[in-house]
Amino acid sequence: MTVKNIINHIDKIKPNTFDFETKLLWLSEVDGRAQIEIYGKDANEVDVPSGENANLLIPDAYAEAYVYYVVAMIDFLCGEFDRYSASSRAYNKVISDYAKYVIRGGK
Repeated sequence: MTVKNIINHIDKIKPNTFDFETKLLWLSEVDGRAQIEIYGKDANEVDVPSGENANLLIPDAYAEAYVYYVVAMIDFLCGEFDRYSASSRAYNKVISDYAKYVIRGGK
């Protein structure tokens, strides 16, 4: 899945005024945390996506982690704390499922 695909999807389901660079930063946070917390990389070794055509780390089956994280950030910064809480729970569930998948030998 590419950065552009995810951001276009987010913009369709959650209209917002945040720019591309801000959403790319949030996607990079997800990739960076996955590399450190799931794959055990050192923080200095983390590769983050750059540009709209960059491929994201997490496979399509778990890509909603990106969507939930960005939606949660939008909700938080817009003061929609109940929605933020729900989006955060959804993100945590998907990223936890992905970590379990990797532990079982998935990539």
